[in-house]
Amino acid sequence: MQREKFVDGLRSGVKFTDAERNEIVKKAVEHRGIETTGIICMEEMAELQQQISKYLRGCGDILCLLEKMADVYICLKYIEKVFEIHPDQILKAIDVKLLREKGRLDE
Repeated sequence: MQREKFVDGLRSGVKFTDAERNEIVKKAVEHRGIETTGIICMEEMAELQQQISKYLRGCGDILCLLEKMADVYICLKYIEKVFEIHPDQILKAIDVKLLREKGRLDE
């Protein structure tokens, strides 16, 4: 996305409901198909890796990082849709992983 449009969007009053977000995700997956959606997700995740690397080397910026993070969050929703993973399932899996992390931190 062009940086100027992204910044304008951040300043705007745009705010979708969960139902609206889910509908957009559903339509996007149906429109692109599973294979193309998967490829897009892999590319977006790689772009986030690049932005994190740039930021850690001191040549990235927080706005680019934010944009790539948003792209990856959207892609995770695509993956949930494609593989029919219910949000409750992913939240439970996150809790299991965080419990493990908490145990490591408590040691």
